[in-house]
Amino acid sequence: MPRTKKWSLKYDRCVKCGRDDVKHLGRGLCLYCYQQETEKRSRGKEGIARGVASEKLNYKNLCEEYVNKKRSLSDISKECNCSRQYVYKKMKELYIPLRTQKQARKLAYDRNKISYTIADENGNERLITQGSLKINDIFFLTWSKEMAYVLGVMYTDGNLFYDSKRGTYRISISQKEPELLIKVLKLMDCDARIRHRKQRGISGDLHFFEIAHKQIYSDLIKLGLSPNKSRTIEFPKIPSEFVRHFIRGCWDGDGSIYFESGKLRGSYTCGSLNFIERLVQELYRVGIHKRKPPLDKTDADKMWLNYPDGRFPLKMHEEIRSKSYYIKLGTRENIEKLFHYFYDGVDESVYLSRKYEVFVRGLNRGGKEDTEQLTLDLDF
Repeated sequence: MPRTKKWSLKYDRCVKCGRDDVKHLGRGLCLYCYQQETEKRSRGKEGIARGVASEKLNYKNLCEEYVNKKRSLSDISKECNCSRQYVYKKMKELYIPLRTQKQARKLAYDRNKISYTIADENGNERLITQGSLKINDIFFLTWSKEMAYVLGVMYTDGNLFYDSKRGTYRISISQKEPELLIKVLKLMDCDARIRHRKQRGISGDLHFFEIAHKQIYSDLIKLGLSPNKSRTIEFPKIPSEFVRHFIRGCWDGDGSIYFESGKLRGSYTCGSLNFIERLVQELYRVGIHKRKPPLDKTDADKMWLNYPDGRFPLKMHEEIRSKSYYIKLGTRENIEKLFHYFYDGVDESVYLSRKYEVFVRGLNRGGKEDTEQLTLDLDF
């Protein structure tokens, strides 16, 4: 039967042997000729590598370069004018132990071989040549407004991981926008890289960073954090002057400020009942409350007994599907008090600008300097 289909897009037959009854594989060559060319090319490269590097890639020299001088396989291959794979092959043949991935990465860090760019809150990028991770490793040992704020962010958006097989400790924070991550890293004097993960399911795009640091991990554990903490977390013991900074960090993580029917509203969601109960009490202490008792008469009588002045703590609602708890702020008085509680005398480096701007817009204020115009009797 005469051929009705062309042997390949560009050729009618093999450019080397002239056959058209064997399948075309690539570069105008049939299957057999393609395999011969590949083997010949591989033998030629291996022969060159062996010829140039055979004198250097012996047991003594490899031990000196790789073990004593701690050079990488890539560095050795460049000096010997051969491939990294060939050096690896010789190492295996000579039974020279190879470094683990963790050891190799640490050497690369120490010798400034790893670099990347990071952006500040204004979007300006700078190149970081990474040595060992730069971080203030005593950051969580002393209370300050900066430390309390970052701890609040960690309590909400932070995650702790311990890999028992590798013996590694990791801390990560993720957010939909990078601003909060940039500010947290700056406060911790850390050069960890912020990465971006494209949309997955309902979570959407995420920006995140990871810190592998045993001391930081240990300090956060002592401050009440733990792996898989969302439903078991407790409100930590904090010096009274830093509580509002901690709560602001929590609110920047899991709280919301938004408009509903043209009115400014606030809400906070948490998986731990104990945590949100304490949060409600802290807000009540600075005057954020409601004036209506529960509808149930028995509950209302108890509330009047405990709060005879008619100022009641915010009501906690339960979300059955997500197994979480939340509070809502709906009155202008409470929103204004929360605004002052969060931002009075606070630098913009320790709050999320996006939420602050929603506050300002909702309260019809022109800027931070206008916040002193409202006089409130707050005890904090």
